[in-house]
Amino acid sequence: VPDASWKAETLLKLFGEEDGDGGTSPPKDPTLPYTLRRVAAVGCYVGGRSAVPSPPFEPAFDTEVTAREGFGVSLLPTGDVYVGGTAGGVRDGIGALWASQGGGTYIGGWRGGVKHGEAWWALPDGSLYEGTVRYGQRHGRGVYTYANGDIFVGQWFTGKKHGAGKYKCKEDGTRYTGTWSEGELTRASVTTADGTTFFSAFVNGRPAGPGAFLTASGALASGHHPVAAVAEEGEEAEPLALQWSTTSVTASELTSSSRLASKFGGGGGPPQPRRKALIVAPDYAEGGAFPPLKLQAAAQQLRELLSSRLGLDPGDITLLSAAEAADAVEAVDAAPAVYAEDGSEESPAVEAVEAKPAVVPATKEAVVTAVETMSNSLGRGDVAFLAFLCHGQRLLETDAAAEEAPNGLCMADTALGEDEMAELVSRFTSRSTHLFLLADSCFDAPFMRAPPPNFAALTAIATESEAKTAQDEGGTDSQAAEAETAETAEAAAEAETVETAGADEEKVEQSAPRYETYFEQCMTSWLAAALENIDSSTLTYGNIFEALKAAQASADKRSGLKQTPTLYTRDTSDALLTALA
Repeated sequence: VPDASWKAETLLKLFGEEDGDGGTSPPKDPTLPYTLRRVAAVGCYVGGRSAVPSPPFEPAFDTEVTAREGFGVSLLPTGDVYVGGTAGGVRDGIGALWASQGGGTYIGGWRGGVKHGEAWWALPDGSLYEGTVRYGQRHGRGVYTYANGDIFVGQWFTGKKHGAGKYKCKEDGTRYTGTWSEGELTRASVTTADGTTFFSAFVNGRPAGPGAFLTASGALASGHHPVAAVAEEGEEAEPLALQWSTTSVTASELTSSSRLASKFGGGGGPPQPRRKALIVAPDYAEGGAFPPLKLQAAAQQLRELLSSRLGLDPGDITLLSAAEAADAVEAVDAAPAVYAEDGSEESPAVEAVEAKPAVVPATKEAVVTAVETMSNSLGRGDVAFLAFLCHGQRLLETDAAAEEAPNGLCMADTALGEDEMAELVSRFTSRSTHLFLLADSCFDAPFMRAPPPNFAALTAIATESEAKTAQDEGGTDSQAAEAETAETAEAAAEAETVETAGADEEKVEQSAPRYETYFEQCMTSWLAAALENIDSSTLTYGNIFEALKAAQASADKRSGLKQTPTLYTRDTSDALLTALA
């Protein structure tokens, strides 16, 4: 091993002598012929492998081994043992993994090398999970037996208790039936060993707010627990003693346990997922940082699509579009003028005014703030839709080499780079919020190519040859851009077509600014067409993607630049705008 520092360090550990201060010093005779070797542990595999590649495999000369495929047994260098299915060289199907160094035992489904499916999972701390696993985490219905004997039966979401469940303490027999959110108990009916049942909401694991005690003798005591005050930012909350204040005592026959549970503890069911959307469609003005383009029509179409077809509440859809900010306008009902008995006008007539939301410009700062605000309002199991209808840096700067071309989304004033976009996306996925990213622009970032479980992205990509064609026809140099951007999007939409003499020859559209043509026939319109042709019960990302490509093929007749829709997701069977199943 040519690592001199490693050799010296190892010699010191093996042959060093105590120096009297609790440390070690090098051996007295450093010239002794110490021989050091690093030993590499090698695993062993017996089982199926994929077919021999073409051209034919020659055992006498070729040493290449094909990937593991099918059933096999692996002894890993760490001492771990895996018995089960493989596909493409990674664990896939049903298999069992025994971890030798305190890693526990897993028996169940695998997908792409990750635990995924129904499973029996013994963990290193002595606990046991039996239930559904998705992408390496407890997800769905499962039974968790703690090392101390306590048991939880209920719903999990990406590794935490989330939804309806039941918990039983082994030590005293207390049973909790209620609702968990983000791993914390929020509402429950609690039954103790003596038969008393308590109904209450919970905050930070403690009863809080209105509640009721139903004793084994039949008495019903209603009251409340005090709720701890919220601490100021940067300060610790004062510990609150558990207190109970009784407000009334009645006979239990006046109400039922189910009604009490519904009123005080656990009757609300699992937390309902919240769904919010943010549409970013910058208004590129003349003389701005990027070529002028009007995107309001496409943005409004997408907004109506989210509300009418996908069921989002209009109040949960935010649109950032204008170049300048404007205050909200409150609705005013029309009212006739009021006259006094002498005929004089006491108050003039009032004209109706339609309510309008505040207008926030689609600057980079405003977009980042809006994304952060939306992500902070959502959590585990919620759903976010983030749409960017804008110029892509890659499409505008085709002179740069492929590896040097900037890859970002152009806001009204400057661009959001791919690293900045990755950070914004992680604000949702790190919270286990499902995010659907629609980039109706030329944008393809590395973070999308290895999507996390709670993420799907639909974007468009122009290949280098297509981008070059676009440059030749529409140009990206300043002179061509200045000449072409003088035409408005409306003029481009009415561009003349010239039909050649041959009846079988296709129509060729006269040159128009390519970015205007791009948004006349954009993914938003194809997405709308796709949704019209798919039954609401089959709205999966895979089905939507195939329908979108079909809509593009039938509607996009351009012979020049064409965008290529691309879908990034772990599982195309996941339902559109729905939390991870």
